[in-house]
Amino acid sequence: MKKINEITTLCGIDACAIIYDENNPRPVVCPSEVGVHMVLDKFKSFPELEQRKMMVDHEGLLRKTMAKAQEKLKKQKMDTKNKEMNNIIGHFIHTAEFNENVSESDLEDLSLLIDENLKEIKQKIELIQAQT
Repeated sequence: MKKINEITTLCGIDACAIIYDENNPRPVVCPSEVGVHMVLDKFKSFPELEQRKMMVDHEGLLRKTMAKAQEKLKKQKMDTKNKEMNNIIGHFIHTAEFNENVSESDLEDLSLLIDENLKEIKQKIELIQAQT
């Protein structure tokens, strides 16, 4: 109940809750029965397509949450891989040696990273030359 009040106050939106308890035949409503009816009537006044956009069930919410988490994990893995590759490059520049633990896959990734860096450098050089 407290969360519904916080959401309506902080976000400036109409919200309600209907909570069913197996030990109580009447549901608990928040903010009040009249308030719940007002929110539901407002919701029902929207076209069906708009209503569907606003609906979320537990399964849908979990799917969205998992997809966001997987995307975040994928980005973090890419960031970590790029940092590892930059560390390998830095180590090579300072010592002229490759770490013995560098796999063939890492070398391919390293090659791609170097190619991307070279493209960026060429673009920056062309931009500077065009400005002068």
